[in-house]
Amino acid sequence: NVIAFGGRIFNSDNPAKYVNSEQTPIYDKSKTLYGLDLNAVNIREEKQIILVEGYMDVISLAQSEIRFAVASLGTTLSKTQIQKMWNYSNTPLICFDGDDAGRKSSKNIALKCLEFLVPGKSFKFIKLPEGFDPDTFLKKYSKKKFFELMQSSYNLSDLVWQIMLESIDKPTPENIALLDQKIKLLSSKISNKIVSDEYFKFFIKKKNDYL
Repeated sequence: NVIAFGGRIFNSDNPAKYVNSEQTPIYDKSKTLYGLDLNAVNIREEKQIILVEGYMDVISLAQSEIRFAVASLGTTLSKTQIQKMWNYSNTPLICFDGDDAGRKSSKNIALKCLEFLVPGKSFKFIKLPEGFDPDTFLKKYSKKKFFELMQSSYNLSDLVWQIMLESIDKPTPENIALLDQKIKLLSSKISNKIVSDEYFKFFIKKKNDYL
């Protein structure tokens, strides 16, 4: 059943690209994943799920016979949406556009996910080439090439480490002290104590290798 409407904005001064229905008792965008109803059977069969940025990415992937994609209806993910994806796959894939906005959104989601990590559940991130989105990538290359990107996707822990490294210029004593602070802060965001401890050890090893 239809629960809401959404559409692309054209010829408008509105900075938003899409407009959705207002929230109602049956439509809560923080609890909804676009495309999940139509792709659920394939997602279960493939045991994997890809989160993309918008409706058209889900549709273009389906047109290329990749029918295990969903889209959130906002710029971030809620706990409910994260757990919904984990119901289908232990390690969902995130595939956002290969531009500054897409990379920023991926980093925001990576930091958002930390709080909810539990043993055996995580995320991986597909890195599209600069200037590409899933639709343009598939049109220029192929489904096979897209699957190769999926195979070379990088771990959540590696992305979070990269985010921390980008916040310092050089490994000076002051910056290393700042890095230590960030390691403690981000590890402590993980509610699950076991996962939090493992992330702390992972980041400390990364820091020692970096030095």
